[in-house]
Amino acid sequence: VHQETPSHNNESPEVLDLQTATAAALVEYGKIRAALRAFVAALSVPAFQPLEADLQPPIPTPFGPAIFYRSYDIGCLWSIYNMCEIIAIRSHPHMHPAAHAAAGLAAKDTAFYAEQVGRIAAGIVPGPANEPLNPTLGSSLCESCMPSFFAAIQYQRPDQRHFTVMRIYGIALRTGWGSAELIGKGIETSWVKAGETGRGPPYQRVEMPRHSDDPRLNHSWELRADPNAKPEEMYDNDRRLVTVKANARLNWAIGVIGMEDDVKG
Repeated sequence: VHQETPSHNNESPEVLDLQTATAAALVEYGKIRAALRAFVAALSVPAFQPLEADLQPPIPTPFGPAIFYRSYDIGCLWSIYNMCEIIAIRSHPHMHPAAHAAAGLAAKDTAFYAEQVGRIAAGIVPGPANEPLNPTLGSSLCESCMPSFFAAIQYQRPDQRHFTVMRIYGIALRTGWGSAELIGKGIETSWVKAGETGRGPPYQRVEMPRHSDDPRLNHSWELRADPNAKPEEMYDNDRRLVTVKANARLNWAIGVIGMEDDVKG
């Protein structure tokens, strides 16, 4: 009687060799950095360079003089490029796997790009509140919020922090884009948590003039399920960032590192 060889599909998957996996990750990482080099080379033509002082007088900011471009979308392209450099440095295969830890470890290497984001964001000005909002400006203001988020979580100086969150909250009011306010709250939360764990200076949230029933904005989600939990139990891994609350979970870390059971019901 012929006996078939058992299918390999029924066997347990082999454990991937760490050295092989690391080598493959480094190759892929090199391709990502090469793509960034190609992108910034494409932006190096004169039309995509900052305006000279004779066309736009320098405006001081906590990050240095604001950077202005010929159009708002060019500023967004440069801001996104700097954001991608920050993400790439923090995501190096040899970097700490936890995002919050990687941001702190890579802070010196990403400092230039983070300050460039601040300078570029300062050059995309919301304009007077009593004037109609140009759609191009409005979309550029919204687009600038995400680079500010990735850059701002490593800001330590109070003036840079205040400038960043007040600008983002101003964008929320100016454009009506509610996600901008969520981004601002997320940035402030990162500063609060960093201060609580000794990874940054203490931070006091900006007092907002209105109250919201949204747990993402009123901070009620930050209440611990177990108020008696020890600090080492709360901060041992990134699962501590997962908060299950059906009416807001898509905007939290549960969307990235949640498990199947977290999103049932």
